[in-house]
Amino acid sequence: MQDPAMALYVIIIIIIVQQLEGNLVAPLVLGNRLHMHPLTIILVLIVAAPLFGFIGMVIAVPLYAVTKIVLKDLYKMYQKHT
Repeated sequence: MQDPAMALYVIIIIIIVQQLEGNLVAPLVLGNRLHMHPLTIILVLIVAAPLFGFIGMVIAVPLYAVTKIVLKDLYKMYQKHT
């Protein structure tokens, strides 16, 4: 690449694609696989990032999914016994 404008154009396109994938496509795919609304995933990540950093972001969605399932099962058991 000899044209600096072309290099800048390519960098801008790469940044746009990465942002779309990270902020739109990934939550949609995760949401479908985990039966969670994509907005819920985004909110969980937004809360986990400042509180727990990168590690928090990595474990936040799976931890939320497990917690959701456990609470749902406990509620079903409670409903059976009442």
